[in-house]
Amino acid sequence: MKLLIKKLADGQVTRVGEIDFPDAAEPTLTVTAQGAMADELRAAWNAVRALPVIAMKWSEPDPQDESGDTFLIDGADVRPGTPEYPRAVADLLSRRYGFFASPAEYG
Repeated sequence: MKLLIKKLADGQVTRVGEIDFPDAAEPTLTVTAQGAMADELRAAWNAVRALPVIAMKWSEPDPQDESGDTFLIDGADVRPGTPEYPRAVADLLSRRYGFFASPAEYG
């Protein structure tokens, strides 16, 4: 799987890089931009890679609320090398660092 990494700056969404998650190898970052956003992505990726687990978070509708207005926050600890790891990386890059990450097949 490959994630495309983008960031909003000055009203423009700019592609900053990509992270490739090969099946049996370490994920790799390729930075495609230059300047401050590129440096921010490198620093964010170095911080994320250093984590032994990522606390991934998401919301889901409360099954006890028939109106659909109430959501519950849930989460899980995700380790590198697991199938959920790319999604956890995307979640953390968004929540903590302000990057948008999407699977490459979706552009």
